[in-house]
Amino acid sequence: MNRRNFLQNVMLAAGAALLPLSAVMPEDPYDKFLRTLRTRVIEVVRQDQAILQRIEIDPPTERRYRLVRIWTDRHPERQLSFYHSY
Repeated sequence: MNRRNFLQNVMLAAGAALLPLSAVMPEDPYDKFLRTLRTRVIEVVRQDQAILQRIEIDPPTERRYRLVRIWTDRHPERQLSFYHSY
């Protein structure tokens, strides 16, 4: 292998390594669920200006939703609950 071919192969390998994993592999539905849930929980906690203390996620329903319950330091005795699509 000459130097030019070697450098081309190295550049191709480096370019492939820089591709995001989503371009190489399809996203797992559970990973997508966790990513969108994280975004939503952050919005709720920031809006309430609270600190997340606990989170519970129920199994999915037949309509592909999960019941999510969160507790914060501002209201430790009261849970915030909502359905999040799966």
